Amino acid sequence: MAIKTNSFAGRAPKAQRRRFALLQAGKAAIGLVLSLAFFGLIGRPDPAEAVALAGLMAPAVLALLALTPISLAVLEQIGLAGAAALIGYLAVLTGGMVSPLMVWLVLVPAEAALTGGRSAVTRAGLVAGAVLLAVIGIQAFGMLPASRLPLSALGIYAFSMVAALTQAVFIAIAAQDRQRAADAAAAKGAAMYRFLADNAMDLITRHSSDGRIRFASPATLALLGRLPEEITGLAVQSLAHPDDLPAVEAALADSSYHGRAGSAEVRLRHRDGHFVWTEIRCRPAQIGLGEPADIVAVTRDITERKGHERALVEARDVALDASRAKTRFLANMSHELRTPLNAIIGFSEVMTREMFGVLSPRYQEYSRLIHESGAHLLDLINSVLDMSKIEAGKFELVEELFDLEETADSAVRYLKIPAERSGVALKLNVAPGARLVFADRRAVK
Repeated sequence: MAIKTNSFAGRAPKAQRRRFALLQAGKAAIGLVLSLAFFGLIGRPDPAEAVALAGLMAPAVLALLALTPISLAVLEQIGLAGAAALIGYLAVLTGGMVSPLMVWLVLVPAEAALTGGRSAVTRAGLVAGAVLLAVIGIQAFGMLPASRLPLSALGIYAFSMVAALTQAVFIAIAAQDRQRAADAAAAKGAAMYRFLADNAMDLITRHSSDGRIRFASPATLALLGRLPEEITGLAVQSLAHPDDLPAVEAALADSSYHGRAGSAEVRLRHRDGHFVWTEIRCRPAQIGLGEPADIVAVTRDITERKGHERALVEARDVALDASRAKTRFLANMSHELRTPLNAIIGFSEVMTREMFGVLSPRYQEYSRLIHESGAHLLDLINSVLDMSKIEAGKFELVEELFDLEETADSAVRYLKIPAERSGVALKLNVAPGARLVFADRRAVK
């Protein structure tokens, strides 16, 4: 078997590697005692017995390798396979199926239970079974060597049981250490989650599939003025405002029956009778196999946010009212201004056409300027109204074909007198290709 030093070795807990090293060191100590007993009772071992004695001391090597980065899982598998093979080899040297060492095979799956889960125990059981079949086969074909154990059968079995019992004690101690470590880790995790739940500002609850509360964190006192045990067993729907029932039921159904996260903004009844705006976010506690799942929910107080939303809505309504008032004012103002402007424009047009007598060139020019200025002012008033239409989204373009030079000449005449007073000379120059324009005349003016 090739031994790989992968990243799993670095992630193996130090305590687990320490337990493995201690267990292997204990097995090596037992092997040392057995080796010394062999030398004292029998003497110098033959080659086959020397291999067996070396195997008894092999766990010491595994104990040292546990201090290296080699994967602990690989070391454990090597240790279990080596232990089963060594037990079978010793059994062959000491009488086969009647060997007192055969009882040690039952310790192999027990030790595997310390190193892994069901698969590890299964593999260890298969290895022990294979060793057992190998011993049976060797004995059936008459290939067993003569045993050199000088003790009586009772003494041999007693000594083997003491050694096996010692090994079982080591395994039991390691199992207890592992269980204590697991219990301590579970207690630490539970304490941490309890600490988080007890000190969270948001309310954390667990619900059954029908919405009934199975667990509530202490934040329920700050949120609803109730103790956790007061709402335990109640359906969250019984605390919700009647208008919000469809939203909360849809969120719970999404989590429990459809296996996806759900959320809803719900008003929950406080102990003193008023309702508190909350946001409920829930998800399934576990993914069920075609069955409704429990629900974990986090509920947050959003009263302040709702207050801001109401303030924004009220501010929008005030702005809309002000805009409508402005529009009404502009409409009334334009109506009041149009009445005298129509008279000014009308009389100036009469004077320009000399309908009631000939005017001097100077007065003719003035009357034309009065008419054009009045028309320009009327256009300005209409533009103000157009701005109101733009704000209301009702402005429409009126495109037409008109003479740009005529419009520009009108603007120059309007500014001619103020320009002359300031000593400014105005000149009009319109390109021949730009005389006829298709556009909205109001935009040009």
